[in-house]
Amino acid sequence: MAKNVSTAEKVTAIDEFVRGNRPTREQLIEKFGRDFFNDFDFDDPGFNTHLDDILDNMVDHCPVARSNVGNGYWLVSRNSDVRRVGQDWKSFSSAKGYMPNRPDGLPYLMPEESDPPIHTAWRQVLNPHMSPKKVANYDTIIRQDANVLIDRFIERGECEFISDFGAILPGWAFFKNVLCVPVDDLDVLVDSVERGTFAPVDERPGHMQVIFDYLDNTMIVGEYNLPRRTPILAGATAAATVAAASLVAGVSHSFA
Repeated sequence: MAKNVSTAEKVTAIDEFVRGNRPTREQLIEKFGRDFFNDFDFDDPGFNTHLDDILDNMVDHCPVARSNVGNGYWLVSRNSDVRRVGQDWKSFSSAKGYMPNRPDGLPYLMPEESDPPIHTAWRQVLNPHMSPKKVANYDTIIRQDANVLIDRFIERGECEFISDFGAILPGWAFFKNVLCVPVDDLDVLVDSVERGTFAPVDERPGHMQVIFDYLDNTMIVGEYNLPRRTPILAGATAAATVAAASLVAGVSHSFA
């Protein structure tokens, strides 16, 4: 006669099975060249080579991995954990940036690298410019941009997807169509984003600073004099002002 098994018993049995089949340190090193459970390194080439396999192993056997690189950091891989970390800003702050072992001098990106009330002020002002309805207005021009990029390599009959297309189109979509950056300036900005993200760590601040200097010197000239003033830039200026005021109010309140 078959035995009825409760959901809790099934979950327990699955957990025991997963723990029993967890790869050993030696097995991980043999397969991936590194123990990615206890010695994770985001910049290890093996992580890129075996990305799907490593992530599958983490989700199944080690949902919270540890890195000993630099100051050390933790990596969560299960959806529920990622959601909790992303929403619990008091326990997992973004105010010091989201990059592990952040190099000195790397500018912070707003609003991603901030906590309430600064983050709230930015989002309230910028959200109307990033709504699904608003973004849909860019559909036609972004499709045209995609065709322009494809035309650059179509005669070759092949392309390196990331460098020829995938890494370029998002930058065009934002810098050209949202911030109205001239086409002639796009390559420098897109390249700076790429290098500011993936170049050797000590070189990243300089590449990111190129972007910030460009926006300061070319897009925004004085508080009320924007030669190519766009709604989102006006919103960003307002958000920065509101965020600063919110921070001052919060600090003042804390000492009251």
